[in-house]
Amino acid sequence: MKPHPKLRKTIKWGGAAVTALLVVVWVGSGWWNIEYAMPRQGLVALRYGRVEVFGMDPRLVWEGNVVSVSGPGVSLNGPEPSRFTWWGGWKTDSLGWRAVVPLWLPAGATLGMTIAVCAPEMLARRRARVHHCPKCNYDRAGIAKDAVCPECGERPRVV
Repeated sequence: MKPHPKLRKTIKWGGAAVTALLVVVWVGSGWWNIEYAMPRQGLVALRYGRVEVFGMDPRLVWEGNVVSVSGPGVSLNGPEPSRFTWWGGWKTDSLGWRAVVPLWLPAGATLGMTIAVCAPEMLARRRARVHHCPKCNYDRAGIAKDAVCPECGERPRVV
């Protein structure tokens, strides 16, 4: 079953916009660091092409042994290609846990979804442009535009 045309259009253009935004954030995170400290919980940081989430062990907060973390802020840094990470990860230690997600993963996922929605539409347009059946790719050269396909019985859309 094909998705509704408005849903396809929303996924196509929304996915393209989200992909473009994620790519801009991914590249921009080489110069800008954005960090948000959550009191007694941890830190969320966007830097070096990745999102990092640090969670503190609650026992350390109760005991008062936590090193203070600065509040939310933005800092400007030069690009450091060696600090960009290509793979994410998960790490736990005595202070808590750390999760790293590189921004190319969600950008690639939204790009793949957008291409998967756009590909059938682009293929049908190309087939119509070269006078092929949009369903079975039968060469319709010499057949009337509104005639039924002799191969599969599909009636082409006359535009």
